[in-house]
Amino acid sequence: MLTPLTGKQIEWENLPLYYLGLRKVGNPTWYIMVILICYSMTWLIATIVKRNRRALVIYHTLMVAVAGFVLYLQMDEYWYDTIMCYALGFAYSQYKEELESIIKKNYVFSSVLTLALFFAGYVIVKRTSLPLLISFNFWALCFAMIFMIFGMKLKVGNRFINWCGKHLFPIYMYQGLFFHILFNIGGEKHSFAAWSPFLYTLLSVILSIVLAHFYRLWEVKLK
Repeated sequence: MLTPLTGKQIEWENLPLYYLGLRKVGNPTWYIMVILICYSMTWLIATIVKRNRRALVIYHTLMVAVAGFVLYLQMDEYWYDTIMCYALGFAYSQYKEELESIIKKNYVFSSVLTLALFFAGYVIVKRTSLPLLISFNFWALCFAMIFMIFGMKLKVGNRFINWCGKHLFPIYMYQGLFFHILFNIGGEKHSFAAWSPFLYTLLSVILSIVLAHFYRLWEVKLK
């Protein structure tokens, strides 16, 4: 409906793929598809393996890895290059108390080790030819662990950040809409973004926040 404003063109023969999230018209549909795949795997494994926590984590991690491999064979890199962070988050949720107890008792060592692994991941991504399915996922896992470990000591938050966290989905899903609409103003040679990058970015952010505030008016909730 808004494609004339964004400058994007719909390929009508690919309309079913748009609805399935396998093709995009400027919006990050890949995120929806990947998270639905991950949620489905979690539901399936949790249904089959109900009481064995270790088996639950192992099979869940393997299924996410297999999904990442399939996406690696078929899709662009951003579909799979951080997918193992979902598996890490699930495993962490299952062993949260034990892991945090170990980390707190060895906080300095854990912090140094994680930072060292993070920088090693950077070198692996930049200096080796390993597939991003392996190298970037490893780097992303280390990045997530850094935030988790340092978050035990440092608390970052205010009313605005907390609000953004609660409205993360509409901000993420709709920010691209304004980026594309504003970018399209003025045409290719005299685009608004080229004329004033700062104002272009500022307006995009403000409009995204305003839309996120009113998202509740058309949000679909399952009861």
